Amino acid sequence: MGGMQPNRYGFVPFVHALSGWGKKSSTGDPADLIVGRLRHVKDMILRKTAIVSSFDNIIYSMGQPILVFELASTAAEYPKDFEQGFEFGFGKGIKLPFGVTMNPFKAAVISTDMFQYAASIDGELEMVDPRVLSGVPVGESGRQQIDAGTSAMMEFRDLIENVQNQFATGMGIALQEIKKLWKFGLSPSDIKEEDIPDNYECIFEFKEADSVGQQMKSQQGSKLWAQGEISLQKNLTDFKGWTQDEADDDMVLRLVENFMRHPIIEEVRAREGAERLGLAKYLDMAKEQAKQVGKQQEGLNSPTDMKRLMGETETQLGTEMSDESNLRNEPRLPPL
Repeated sequence: MGGMQPNRYGFVPFVHALSGWGKKSSTGDPADLIVGRLRHVKDMILRKTAIVSSFDNIIYSMGQPILVFELASTAAEYPKDFEQGFEFGFGKGIKLPFGVTMNPFKAAVISTDMFQYAASIDGELEMVDPRVLSGVPVGESGRQQIDAGTSAMMEFRDLIENVQNQFATGMGIALQEIKKLWKFGLSPSDIKEEDIPDNYECIFEFKEADSVGQQMKSQQGSKLWAQGEISLQKNLTDFKGWTQDEADDDMVLRLVENFMRHPIIEEVRAREGAERLGLAKYLDMAKEQAKQVGKQQEGLNSPTDMKRLMGETETQLGTEMSDESNLRNEPRLPPL
């Protein structure tokens, strides 16, 4: 089977996305839009590697002093096997034959300007690929680390959004392909046709890794919820990064836990547990004792008991006489 074949799917079964670093051109060339991470820094990387290679060449080939042997006069000559018998090394002496002189040449030195030029290229590359994105500490505080990371991630905003849309579109296409399988007589065993709706739109979001910034955002959400400024659902979804289903399940679980802490429910659960362990009679004894204690406390709250606990009733005259005695600092005389 050759030539053009009809698309049995009815849609394009693949997806592509752009990085967001390209620009539209007047010629409409797709290459101007399809720009990778290295397009604008390729020349700088080549220059840096060439400089480092030159440094290595200088160090290995000319980084050590070179010894040059010369004859002192035209009448002198090198002894036989002079080069083969000449040895260099620590602790080895150099004995020159008569009429032979040695002139050491200085080793080549890499200038400071060359190192500064290499460092300037590193600075330009770091502007494109900040070290903070690799986990290298930046600044002297956590706040500076967060600010540096946030600033560095601004370069990837369009890329992240495009990749999210790419994954969402790809998942939607996968759902359409699965639904087409039933028409072709192929049906996955773990997916039913009614499980896939007619709307194939998907949402895909990248979750930030556990970092200082995410922790601060989570704490901010908890504070706003405690102050009553936002709902629990908004706190879980917008500040904690939970999905809508996870937030709904958690709130239902909270309601169930609060219901289970009701005194009546706790008593019923205690009764079931005591009966299962054979301790029901002890539970009945504890309840009976609690009732007796409650009756005793109710008896103490009767009017007669309250008067007895209060003691003598203080009159207005007695209060005034006590105040005057305290003002004069005189002892109170006993009654006649």
